[in-house]
Amino acid sequence: GKDYFIMELEKAGVPCYDYGPAGRTPRQTKRSSIALNDAILPWITFKNPEFTRVLEWFKAQSITETKGVFDDVECNVNGFTFVFGLGGIHGSIESETIESNDDFLIVDLDVASYYPNLAITNRFHPAHLGEGFCDIYRDLFEQRKTHAKGSAGNAMLKLALNGVYGDSNNRFSVFYDPMFTMSTTINGQLLLCMLAESLLKINGLRLIQVNTDGLTVMVPRSQRDSVDVTHGM
Repeated sequence: GKDYFIMELEKAGVPCYDYGPAGRTPRQTKRSSIALNDAILPWITFKNPEFTRVLEWFKAQSITETKGVFDDVECNVNGFTFVFGLGGIHGSIESETIESNDDFLIVDLDVASYYPNLAITNRFHPAHLGEGFCDIYRDLFEQRKTHAKGSAGNAMLKLALNGVYGDSNNRFSVFYDPMFTMSTTINGQLLLCMLAESLLKINGLRLIQVNTDGLTVMVPRSQRDSVDVTHGM
């Protein structure tokens, strides 16, 4: 999948390798440090003080390493603990069975290809590959829609889309740019928190779990439409 992405980039005139006496070497963007404030989308804001505290903490960080730097970053909102990490956010209620019933409904809210979609929508890209990267990313995403789920073409394009994010933190990859990694993961987590904050305004709604690309809620059946409207904003 990643090889296909590289092939499409080069076909579009985006060079991925440098060539010299030592042979072929991947083009990369190496950074001595990353100010996370530069990675965070400027329109992300919260009204809840706990979410705001975490946002301001992220904005104040300047990191030189992308692994192990977010240990123990969490906040508690309405009795639910959100835990932040390099790869994504997570959290769950514990030691409790939750079931839909006549009054309440369990609803899963997730985003297909969440990280690729974040990059495509916000034009995130490894600096050395330029904005042409974003156009190829979008093209591959649209191509995937034309292949049936379970098909080889769909699987290959899924790998192409998702593998790029992982390889943006791989020091041996042509996609290496840790700012691209941070832009994707930090904003992904904060945007899910914005969704959670909006959902928690719905009367009777309870958050059950949150993970890298979505969350699950229990909501009164009478408020089901409110969940759809909030999720679609």
